Amino acid sequence: MEVKEKNHFLLGVPLSNFTKKTMIQKILDKIEGFKKDHQSRYISTVNSDFYANLHGWLPGTIRHEELLRILRNSSLLTADGMPLLWLCRLLGCPLKERITGIDLLHPLLALMAKQNGKIFLLGPEPATTIAAKKIILKKYQGLEITGSCCPKIFIEGEELVHAFEQDELILEQIHKSQPDLLLISLGNPKQEIWFERVQNRLQVPISIGIGGSLSFIAGTIPRAPTWIQNLGLEWLYRLIQEPSRLFTRYLYDFAKMITLSVPLLLYHWGNLGFIKFFRKKQLQDLHTTKSLLFLSEKKSLAMVSLPALITQKTYETIKHQINESISHDVLIFDFHRVQHIDLHGIELLYSTWKIAKQRNHPLYALGISKRIEVLLKLHKAWDFLCHNVCQNPSDILNRLCGKKQALYDSIQQKGNTVILTFLGELDHRHDFKMHLQKLTPMLMGKKCIIDLTYCTYIDNSGFQFLLILRDLVLQSHNSIYLYDLSPKVKRMFKIAKVNHLFPEVDHY
Repeated sequence: MEVKEKNHFLLGVPLSNFTKKTMIQKILDKIEGFKKDHQSRYISTVNSDFYANLHGWLPGTIRHEELLRILRNSSLLTADGMPLLWLCRLLGCPLKERITGIDLLHPLLALMAKQNGKIFLLGPEPATTIAAKKIILKKYQGLEITGSCCPKIFIEGEELVHAFEQDELILEQIHKSQPDLLLISLGNPKQEIWFERVQNRLQVPISIGIGGSLSFIAGTIPRAPTWIQNLGLEWLYRLIQEPSRLFTRYLYDFAKMITLSVPLLLYHWGNLGFIKFFRKKQLQDLHTTKSLLFLSEKKSLAMVSLPALITQKTYETIKHQINESISHDVLIFDFHRVQHIDLHGIELLYSTWKIAKQRNHPLYALGISKRIEVLLKLHKAWDFLCHNVCQNPSDILNRLCGKKQALYDSIQQKGNTVILTFLGELDHRHDFKMHLQKLTPMLMGKKCIIDLTYCTYIDNSGFQFLLILRDLVLQSHNSIYLYDLSPKVKRMFKIAKVNHLFPEVDHY
Protein backbone atom coordinates (compact mmCIF):
# COMPACT_ATOMS: atom_id res chain seq x y z
CA MET A 1 0.00 0.00 0.00
CA GLU A 2 1.42 3.41 -0.98
CA VAL A 3 0.74 7.06 -0.25
CA LYS A 4 -0.65 8.10 -3.63
CA GLU A 5 -2.90 11.13 -3.90
CA LYS A 6 -1.89 14.71 -3.15
CA ASN A 7 -4.78 16.42 -1.36
CA HIS A 8 -5.09 19.51 0.85
CA PHE A 9 -5.50 18.92 4.58
CA LEU A 10 -7.50 22.06 5.37
CA LEU A 11 -8.43 22.61 9.04
CA GLY A 12 -8.59 18.92 9.86
CA VAL A 13 -10.25 17.73 6.62
CA PRO A 14 -8.38 16.13 3.65
CA LEU A 15 -9.98 17.89 0.66
CA SER A 16 -9.51 16.18 -2.72
CA ASN A 17 -7.60 18.50 -5.03
CA PHE A 18 -9.02 17.46 -8.41
CA THR A 19 -10.76 19.14 -11.30
CA LYS A 20 -14.45 18.42 -11.72
CA LYS A 21 -13.70 16.21 -14.74
CA THR A 22 -11.18 14.13 -12.76
CA MET A 23 -13.53 13.89 -9.78
CA ILE A 24 -16.36 12.52 -11.95
CA GLN A 25 -14.06 9.94 -13.52
CA LYS A 26 -12.91 8.81 -10.08
CA ILE A 27 -16.56 8.37 -9.01
CA LEU A 28 -17.27 6.24 -12.07
CA ASP A 29 -14.13 4.19 -11.38
CA LYS A 30 -15.26 3.58 -7.81
CA ILE A 31 -18.70 2.48 -9.01
CA GLU A 32 -16.95 -0.05 -11.24
CA GLY A 33 -14.60 -1.05 -8.43
CA PHE A 34 -17.55 -2.04 -6.22
CA LYS A 35 -17.86 -5.24 -8.25
CA LYS A 36 -14.49 -6.36 -6.85
CA ASP A 37 -14.45 -5.24 -3.21
CA HIS A 38 -18.19 -4.67 -2.48
CA GLN A 39 -17.26 -1.71 -0.29
CA SER A 40 -19.79 1.12 -0.11
CA ARG A 41 -18.09 4.52 -0.33
CA TYR A 42 -19.14 8.06 0.53
CA ILE A 43 -18.41 11.37 -1.18
CA SER A 44 -18.77 14.61 0.77
CA THR A 45 -19.27 18.09 -0.65
CA VAL A 46 -17.74 20.22 2.10
CA ASN A 47 -18.52 23.89 2.72
CA SER A 48 -18.00 26.39 5.56
CA ASP A 49 -20.99 25.01 7.45
CA PHE A 50 -19.17 21.68 7.85
CA TYR A 51 -16.22 23.44 9.49
CA ALA A 52 -18.52 25.43 11.74
CA ASN A 53 -20.10 22.16 12.91
CA LEU A 54 -16.75 20.40 13.26
CA HIS A 55 -14.67 22.71 15.42
CA GLY A 56 -15.11 24.52 18.71
CA TRP A 57 -14.36 28.18 19.33
CA LEU A 58 -11.23 27.59 21.40
CA PRO A 59 -7.94 26.55 19.73
CA GLY A 60 -7.47 22.79 19.54
CA THR A 61 -11.09 21.94 20.39
CA ILE A 62 -13.20 19.63 18.24
CA ARG A 63 -16.94 20.10 18.57
CA HIS A 64 -18.18 17.11 16.56
CA GLU A 65 -15.79 14.13 16.74
CA GLU A 66 -18.15 11.83 14.84
CA LEU A 67 -18.50 14.18 11.87
CA LEU A 68 -14.72 14.68 11.74
CA ARG A 69 -14.15 10.93 11.62
CA ILE A 70 -16.79 10.48 8.90
CA LEU A 71 -15.23 13.16 6.69
CA ARG A 72 -11.75 11.72 7.15
CA ASN A 73 -13.07 8.29 6.17
CA SER A 74 -14.90 9.62 3.10
CA SER A 75 -13.59 8.37 -0.21
CA LEU A 76 -13.53 11.81 -1.84
CA LEU A 77 -14.24 15.30 -0.49
CA THR A 78 -14.96 18.27 -2.75
CA ALA A 79 -14.53 21.91 -1.73
CA ASP A 80 -18.05 23.33 -2.03
CA GLY A 81 -17.55 26.91 -0.88
CA MET A 82 -15.43 29.87 -1.93
CA PRO A 83 -14.06 30.54 1.61
CA LEU A 84 -12.28 27.18 1.41
CA LEU A 85 -10.67 28.10 -1.91
CA TRP A 86 -9.70 31.54 -0.61
CA LEU A 87 -8.12 30.08 2.51
CA CYS A 88 -6.12 27.50 0.53
CA ARG A 89 -4.91 30.25 -1.80
CA LEU A 90 -3.87 32.48 1.12
CA LEU A 91 -1.94 29.53 2.58
CA GLY A 92 -0.02 29.24 -0.69
CA CYS A 93 -1.65 25.97 -1.82
CA PRO A 94 -4.55 26.79 -4.17
CA LEU A 95 -7.18 24.19 -5.01
CA LYS A 96 -7.78 23.43 -8.68
CA GLU A 97 -11.45 24.51 -8.57
CA ARG A 98 -14.61 24.75 -6.53
CA ILE A 99 -16.90 21.73 -6.95
CA THR A 100 -20.39 22.10 -5.51
CA GLY A 101 -22.84 19.23 -5.13
CA ILE A 102 -25.08 20.50 -7.93
CA ASP A 103 -22.14 21.21 -10.29
CA LEU A 104 -20.85 17.68 -9.73
CA LEU A 105 -24.28 16.13 -10.17
CA HIS A 106 -25.22 17.31 -13.67
CA PRO A 107 -22.18 16.04 -15.63
CA LEU A 108 -22.10 12.85 -13.52
CA LEU A 109 -25.73 12.04 -14.31
CA ALA A 110 -25.13 12.83 -18.00
CA LEU A 111 -22.32 10.26 -18.18
CA MET A 112 -24.30 7.70 -16.20
CA ALA A 113 -27.24 8.15 -18.59
CA LYS A 114 -25.00 7.07 -21.48
CA GLN A 115 -24.21 3.89 -19.53
CA ASN A 116 -27.86 3.27 -18.52
CA GLY A 117 -26.93 3.88 -14.90
CA LYS A 118 -29.34 3.57 -11.98
CA ILE A 119 -29.78 6.01 -9.09
CA PHE A 120 -31.85 6.23 -5.91
CA LEU A 121 -32.96 9.51 -4.32
CA LEU A 122 -33.11 9.98 -0.57
CA GLY A 123 -34.81 13.35 -0.44
CA PRO A 124 -35.87 16.08 1.95
CA GLU A 125 -39.66 16.11 1.32
CA PRO A 126 -41.96 14.41 -1.23
CA ALA A 127 -42.86 17.50 -3.29
CA THR A 128 -39.23 18.50 -3.92
CA THR A 129 -38.07 14.93 -4.53
CA ILE A 130 -40.89 14.15 -7.00
CA ALA A 131 -40.27 17.40 -8.90
CA ALA A 132 -36.52 16.75 -9.07
CA LYS A 133 -37.16 13.18 -10.18
CA LYS A 134 -39.30 14.32 -13.15
CA ILE A 135 -36.72 16.88 -14.27
CA ILE A 136 -33.82 14.40 -14.03
CA LEU A 137 -35.66 11.74 -16.06
CA LYS A 138 -36.62 14.29 -18.72
CA LYS A 139 -33.11 15.77 -18.97
CA TYR A 140 -31.04 12.57 -18.82
CA GLN A 141 -32.53 10.02 -21.20
CA GLY A 142 -31.22 6.52 -20.42
CA LEU A 143 -30.78 7.19 -16.71
CA GLU A 144 -33.02 5.10 -14.49
CA ILE A 145 -34.29 6.32 -11.12
CA THR A 146 -34.98 2.98 -9.50
CA GLY A 147 -36.54 4.44 -6.36
CA SER A 148 -36.89 7.35 -3.98
CA CYS A 149 -38.04 7.99 -0.42
CA CYS A 150 -38.34 10.91 1.96
CA PRO A 151 -38.26 9.41 5.46
CA LYS A 152 -37.90 11.29 8.71
CA ILE A 153 -34.40 10.34 9.76
CA PHE A 154 -33.30 11.07 13.32
CA ILE A 155 -29.68 11.39 14.41
CA GLU A 156 -30.25 12.66 17.95
CA GLY A 157 -32.72 12.54 20.83
CA GLU A 158 -34.98 9.78 22.11
CA GLU A 159 -36.12 8.89 18.58
CA LEU A 160 -32.75 7.19 18.06
CA VAL A 161 -34.16 4.17 19.88
CA HIS A 162 -36.21 3.38 16.75
CA ALA A 163 -33.43 4.23 14.27
CA PHE A 164 -32.32 0.66 13.53
CA GLU A 165 -35.80 -0.54 12.51
CA GLN A 166 -36.41 2.60 10.47
CA ASP A 167 -33.05 2.29 8.71
CA GLU A 168 -33.83 -1.34 7.83
CA LEU A 169 -37.01 -0.25 6.03
CA ILE A 170 -35.10 2.40 4.06
CA LEU A 171 -32.29 -0.03 3.18
CA GLU A 172 -34.83 -2.61 2.04
CA GLN A 173 -36.23 -0.11 -0.49
CA ILE A 174 -32.73 0.86 -1.66
CA HIS A 175 -31.47 -2.72 -2.03
CA LYS A 176 -34.56 -3.84 -3.96
CA SER A 177 -33.88 -1.15 -6.55
CA GLN A 178 -30.13 -2.05 -6.87
CA PRO A 179 -28.86 1.45 -7.73
CA ASP A 180 -25.33 2.34 -8.80
CA LEU A 181 -25.54 5.67 -7.03
CA LEU A 182 -27.37 6.89 -3.92
CA LEU A 183 -28.00 10.64 -3.68
CA ILE A 184 -28.56 11.71 -0.07
CA SER A 185 -30.13 15.16 0.12
CA LEU A 186 -30.62 15.57 3.86
CA GLY A 187 -28.18 18.35 4.72
CA ASN A 188 -25.09 18.41 6.94
CA PRO A 189 -24.48 16.59 9.28
CA LYS A 190 -27.59 14.40 9.00
CA GLN A 191 -26.66 12.85 5.63
CA GLU A 192 -23.09 12.04 6.79
CA ILE A 193 -24.15 10.52 10.11
CA TRP A 194 -26.92 8.46 8.50
CA PHE A 195 -24.51 7.03 5.91
CA GLU A 196 -21.98 6.02 8.57
CA ARG A 197 -24.79 4.46 10.62
CA VAL A 198 -25.83 2.16 7.77
CA GLN A 199 -22.53 1.80 5.88
CA ASN A 200 -21.88 -1.80 6.94
CA ARG A 201 -25.36 -2.81 5.74
CA LEU A 202 -25.53 -0.61 2.64
CA GLN A 203 -25.07 -2.38 -0.71
CA VAL A 204 -24.60 0.63 -2.99
CA PRO A 205 -21.27 1.42 -4.71
CA ILE A 206 -21.30 5.19 -4.15
CA SER A 207 -23.33 7.53 -1.96
CA ILE A 208 -23.01 11.30 -2.33
CA GLY A 209 -24.15 13.83 0.25
CA ILE A 210 -25.62 16.53 -1.98
CA GLY A 211 -27.19 18.83 0.62
CA GLY A 212 -29.87 20.99 -1.00
CA SER A 213 -29.09 20.00 -4.60
CA LEU A 214 -32.48 18.36 -5.19
CA SER A 215 -34.12 21.67 -4.28
CA PHE A 216 -31.97 23.41 -6.91
CA ILE A 217 -32.90 20.80 -9.52
CA ALA A 218 -36.60 21.01 -8.63
CA GLY A 219 -36.49 24.81 -8.80
CA THR A 220 -37.85 25.32 -5.28
CA ILE A 221 -34.60 27.20 -4.53
CA PRO A 222 -33.32 29.21 -7.54
CA ARG A 223 -29.58 29.03 -8.24
CA ALA A 224 -27.54 32.21 -8.48
CA PRO A 225 -26.52 33.36 -11.99
CA THR A 226 -23.16 32.07 -13.18
CA TRP A 227 -21.45 35.47 -12.93
CA ILE A 228 -22.43 35.72 -9.24
CA GLN A 229 -21.11 32.18 -8.67
CA ASN A 230 -17.81 33.11 -10.33
CA LEU A 231 -17.45 36.13 -8.04
CA GLY A 232 -17.89 33.87 -5.03
CA LEU A 233 -21.07 35.66 -3.96
CA GLU A 234 -23.57 32.83 -4.27
CA TRP A 235 -23.98 32.89 -0.48
CA LEU A 236 -25.12 36.54 -0.67
CA TYR A 237 -27.65 35.69 -3.39
CA ARG A 238 -29.06 32.90 -1.21
CA LEU A 239 -29.12 35.16 1.84
CA ILE A 240 -31.17 37.79 0.00
CA GLN A 241 -33.66 35.10 -1.03
CA GLU A 242 -34.02 33.42 2.38
CA PRO A 243 -32.87 35.95 5.01
CA SER A 244 -34.95 34.60 7.89
CA ARG A 245 -33.63 31.04 7.46
CA LEU A 246 -30.02 31.74 6.52
CA PHE A 247 -28.95 34.93 8.34
CA THR A 248 -28.20 33.31 11.71
CA ARG A 249 -26.52 30.29 10.11
CA TYR A 250 -24.32 32.39 7.80
CA LEU A 251 -23.34 34.72 10.63
CA TYR A 252 -22.34 31.75 12.78
CA ASP A 253 -20.41 30.12 9.91
CA PHE A 254 -18.64 33.40 9.08
CA ALA A 255 -17.60 34.02 12.69
CA LYS A 256 -16.36 30.43 13.09
CA MET A 257 -14.32 30.53 9.86
CA ILE A 258 -12.72 33.83 10.88
CA THR A 259 -11.84 32.33 14.28
CA LEU A 260 -10.29 29.28 12.60
CA SER A 261 -8.57 31.02 9.69
CA VAL A 262 -7.04 34.27 10.94
CA PRO A 263 -4.75 32.75 13.64
CA LEU A 264 -3.62 30.08 11.16
CA LEU A 265 -2.82 32.63 8.44
CA LEU A 266 -0.93 34.92 10.84
CA TYR A 267 1.11 32.04 12.24
CA HIS A 268 1.73 30.49 8.80
CA TRP A 269 3.13 33.64 7.25
CA GLY A 270 4.84 34.75 10.46
CA ASN A 271 6.67 31.43 10.67
CA LEU A 272 7.78 31.64 7.04
CA GLY A 273 9.03 35.18 7.66
CA PHE A 274 10.97 34.01 10.72
CA ILE A 275 12.66 31.27 8.68
CA LYS A 276 13.54 33.64 5.85
CA PHE A 277 15.07 36.39 8.00
CA PHE A 278 16.50 34.52 11.01
CA ARG A 279 17.42 31.09 9.66
CA LYS A 280 19.33 32.10 6.52
CA LYS A 281 22.28 29.83 7.37
CA GLN A 282 20.00 26.80 7.13
CA LEU A 283 18.47 27.73 3.76
CA GLN A 284 20.83 25.40 1.89
CA ASP A 285 19.56 22.43 3.93
CA LEU A 286 15.84 23.20 3.90
CA HIS A 287 14.80 20.47 1.47
CA THR A 288 17.07 17.48 2.18
CA THR A 289 15.61 14.33 3.66
CA LYS A 290 16.91 10.83 4.39
CA SER A 291 15.70 7.51 5.71
CA LEU A 292 17.32 4.88 7.92
CA LEU A 293 16.37 1.28 8.63
CA PHE A 294 17.08 0.08 12.18
CA LEU A 295 17.09 -3.68 12.66
CA SER A 296 17.12 -5.97 15.68
CA GLU A 297 16.23 -9.61 16.27
CA LYS A 298 12.73 -8.43 17.25
CA LYS A 299 11.49 -5.71 14.88
CA SER A 300 12.41 -3.46 11.99
CA LEU A 301 12.14 0.29 12.59
CA ALA A 302 12.17 2.73 9.68
CA MET A 303 13.17 6.32 10.42
CA VAL A 304 12.35 9.13 7.95
CA SER A 305 14.32 12.25 8.83
CA LEU A 306 12.06 15.05 7.58
CA PRO A 307 13.46 18.21 5.95
CA ALA A 308 13.20 21.70 7.38
CA LEU A 309 10.37 22.55 4.99
CA ILE A 310 7.62 19.97 4.38
CA THR A 311 5.98 21.62 1.37
CA GLN A 312 4.92 20.94 -2.19
CA LYS A 313 8.58 21.21 -3.24
CA THR A 314 9.65 18.37 -0.93
CA TYR A 315 6.41 16.35 -1.23
CA GLU A 316 7.56 13.81 -3.83
CA THR A 317 10.93 13.17 -2.17
CA ILE A 318 9.36 12.55 1.24
CA LYS A 319 6.61 10.41 -0.29
CA HIS A 320 9.26 8.24 -1.96
CA GLN A 321 11.06 7.78 1.37
CA ILE A 322 7.77 6.94 3.11
CA ASN A 323 6.71 4.39 0.49
CA GLU A 324 10.08 2.64 0.91
CA SER A 325 9.73 2.62 4.71
CA ILE A 326 6.05 2.04 5.45
CA SER A 327 6.17 -1.76 5.12
CA HIS A 328 8.33 -2.12 8.24
CA ASP A 329 7.03 -2.90 11.74
CA VAL A 330 7.36 0.67 13.00
CA LEU A 331 7.67 4.01 11.20
CA ILE A 332 9.26 7.02 12.90
CA PHE A 333 9.11 10.59 11.61
CA ASP A 334 12.08 12.62 12.86
CA PHE A 335 10.86 16.23 13.20
CA HIS A 336 14.06 17.66 14.72
CA ARG A 337 14.91 19.77 11.66
CA VAL A 338 11.32 20.70 10.69
CA GLN A 339 10.63 24.43 10.68
CA HIS A 340 7.47 24.70 8.56
CA ILE A 341 4.70 22.50 7.13
CA ASP A 342 2.14 23.51 4.49
CA LEU A 343 -1.17 21.89 3.45
CA HIS A 344 0.59 19.38 1.18
CA GLY A 345 2.92 18.33 3.97
CA ILE A 346 0.17 17.88 6.53
CA GLU A 347 -1.85 15.77 4.10
CA LEU A 348 1.24 13.59 3.54
CA LEU A 349 1.64 13.07 7.30
CA TYR A 350 -2.08 12.34 7.67
CA SER A 351 -2.30 9.85 4.80
CA THR A 352 0.78 8.02 6.13
CA TRP A 353 -0.76 7.87 9.61
CA LYS A 354 -3.98 6.51 8.10
CA ILE A 355 -2.16 3.73 6.22
CA ALA A 356 -0.09 2.83 9.30
CA LYS A 357 -3.30 2.63 11.34
CA GLN A 358 -4.94 0.33 8.75
CA ARG A 359 -1.91 -1.97 8.97
CA ASN A 360 -1.86 -1.77 12.76
CA HIS A 361 1.75 -0.53 12.59
CA PRO A 362 2.79 2.20 15.06
CA LEU A 363 3.73 5.63 13.68
CA TYR A 364 5.82 7.81 15.99
CA ALA A 365 6.66 11.50 15.78
CA LEU A 366 10.09 12.26 17.22
CA GLY A 367 11.26 15.66 18.44
CA ILE A 368 8.41 17.98 17.46
CA SER A 369 9.24 21.53 18.57
CA LYS A 370 6.70 23.75 20.32
CA ARG A 371 6.63 26.00 17.26
CA ILE A 372 5.60 23.10 15.00
CA GLU A 373 3.18 21.79 17.62
CA VAL A 374 1.35 25.15 17.58
CA LEU A 375 1.29 25.11 13.77
CA LEU A 376 -0.18 21.59 13.71
CA LYS A 377 -2.82 22.58 16.26
CA LEU A 378 -3.86 25.59 14.18
CA HIS A 379 -4.10 23.30 11.14
CA LYS A 380 -6.29 20.95 13.26
CA ALA A 381 -3.77 18.17 12.60
CA TRP A 382 -2.45 17.60 16.11
CA ASP A 383 -5.10 15.04 17.11
CA PHE A 384 -3.82 12.22 14.90
CA LEU A 385 -0.14 12.66 15.89
CA CYS A 386 -0.30 13.66 19.55
CA HIS A 387 -0.75 10.16 21.01
CA ASN A 388 2.61 8.94 19.66
CA VAL A 389 4.80 12.03 20.10
CA CYS A 390 8.16 11.38 21.77
CA GLN A 391 11.07 13.72 22.45
CA ASN A 392 13.84 11.10 22.29
CA PRO A 393 14.29 7.61 20.77
CA SER A 394 14.45 5.90 24.16
CA ASP A 395 10.82 6.89 24.80
CA ILE A 396 9.81 5.10 21.60
CA LEU A 397 11.72 1.95 22.51
CA ASN A 398 10.28 1.98 26.02
CA ARG A 399 6.77 2.03 24.53
CA LEU A 400 7.59 -0.72 22.05
CA CYS A 401 9.68 -3.06 24.15
CA GLY A 402 9.48 -2.05 27.81
CA LYS A 403 12.50 -3.12 29.86
CA LYS A 404 13.52 -5.96 27.53
CA GLN A 405 15.01 -3.83 24.78
CA ALA A 406 16.90 -5.11 21.78
CA LEU A 407 19.80 -3.26 20.17
CA TYR A 408 18.62 -1.37 17.11
CA ASP A 409 21.20 -0.30 14.57
CA SER A 410 21.30 0.90 10.98
CA ILE A 411 24.24 -0.17 8.80
CA GLN A 412 25.06 1.77 5.64
CA GLN A 413 28.01 1.48 3.32
CA LYS A 414 29.34 4.40 1.28
CA GLY A 415 32.36 3.35 -0.75
CA ASN A 416 35.03 2.21 1.70
CA THR A 417 33.16 3.58 4.74
CA VAL A 418 30.68 1.78 7.00
CA ILE A 419 28.25 4.03 8.86
CA LEU A 420 26.76 2.59 12.05
CA THR A 421 23.77 4.43 13.53
CA PHE A 422 22.46 3.36 16.94
CA LEU A 423 18.94 3.99 18.18
CA GLY A 424 18.14 4.43 21.87
CA GLU A 425 20.49 3.43 24.69
CA LEU A 426 23.77 1.51 24.51
CA ASP A 427 23.66 -0.15 27.91
CA HIS A 428 24.10 -3.43 29.79
CA ARG A 429 20.68 -4.76 28.71
CA HIS A 430 22.00 -5.61 25.24
CA ASP A 431 23.86 -8.69 24.04
CA PHE A 432 26.90 -6.86 22.62
CA LYS A 433 28.81 -10.11 22.09
CA MET A 434 26.29 -11.37 19.56
CA HIS A 435 26.23 -7.96 17.91
CA LEU A 436 30.01 -7.89 17.54
CA GLN A 437 29.90 -11.25 15.73
CA LYS A 438 27.58 -9.66 13.16
CA LEU A 439 29.63 -6.47 12.74
CA THR A 440 33.17 -7.90 12.63
CA PRO A 441 33.14 -9.14 9.00
CA MET A 442 31.49 -5.91 7.84
CA LEU A 443 34.18 -3.70 9.39
CA MET A 444 37.25 -5.58 8.13
CA GLY A 445 39.28 -3.28 5.89
CA LYS A 446 36.76 -0.39 6.15
CA LYS A 447 36.67 3.06 7.69
CA CYS A 448 33.86 3.49 10.21
CA ILE A 449 31.64 6.38 11.26
CA ILE A 450 29.49 5.87 14.35
CA ASP A 451 26.44 8.11 14.02
CA LEU A 452 25.05 8.87 17.50
CA THR A 453 22.23 11.18 16.37
CA TYR A 454 19.60 8.86 17.87
CA CYS A 455 21.68 7.50 20.77
CA THR A 456 20.49 8.94 24.10
CA TYR A 457 22.58 7.08 26.68
CA ILE A 458 25.80 5.05 26.93
CA ASP A 459 26.83 3.17 30.08
CA ASN A 460 30.09 1.38 30.90
CA SER A 461 29.08 -1.71 28.91
CA GLY A 462 28.25 0.48 25.94
CA PHE A 463 31.67 2.18 26.01
CA GLN A 464 33.35 -1.23 26.21
CA PHE A 465 31.41 -2.21 23.06
CA LEU A 466 32.50 0.99 21.23
CA LEU A 467 36.15 0.46 22.21
CA ILE A 468 36.09 -3.09 20.82
CA LEU A 469 34.67 -1.70 17.57
CA ARG A 470 37.47 0.87 17.54
CA ASP A 471 40.12 -1.83 17.95
CA LEU A 472 38.62 -3.87 15.10
CA VAL A 473 38.85 -0.91 12.74
CA LEU A 474 42.34 0.19 13.83
CA GLN A 475 43.70 -3.36 13.44
CA SER A 476 42.92 -3.15 9.72
CA HIS A 477 44.77 0.22 9.55
CA ASN A 478 41.63 2.31 9.10
CA SER A 479 40.03 5.16 11.02
CA ILE A 480 36.95 5.41 13.20
CA TYR A 481 34.97 8.62 13.84
CA LEU A 482 31.93 9.84 15.78
CA TYR A 483 29.16 11.95 14.31
CA ASP A 484 26.48 14.16 15.88
CA LEU A 485 26.87 13.72 19.62
CA SER A 486 24.36 15.53 21.81
CA PRO A 487 25.78 17.58 24.72
CA LYS A 488 24.50 14.88 27.08
CA VAL A 489 26.32 12.06 25.24
CA LYS A 490 29.49 14.17 24.89
CA ARG A 491 29.49 14.56 28.65
CA MET A 492 29.27 10.77 29.02
CA PHE A 493 32.34 10.32 26.79
CA LYS A 494 34.29 12.79 28.95
CA ILE A 495 33.26 11.14 32.21
CA ALA A 496 34.27 7.73 30.80
CA LYS A 497 37.60 9.35 29.72
CA VAL A 498 37.40 7.92 26.20
CA ASN A 499 36.56 11.12 24.33
CA HIS A 500 40.17 11.56 23.15
CA LEU A 501 40.05 8.11 21.51
CA PHE A 502 37.23 8.98 19.09
CA PRO A 503 37.71 11.96 16.74
CA GLU A 504 34.52 13.62 15.47
CA VAL A 505 33.37 14.53 11.94
CA ASP A 506 30.76 17.15 11.08
CA HIS A 507 29.37 15.42 7.97
CA TYR A 508 29.42 12.22 5.95
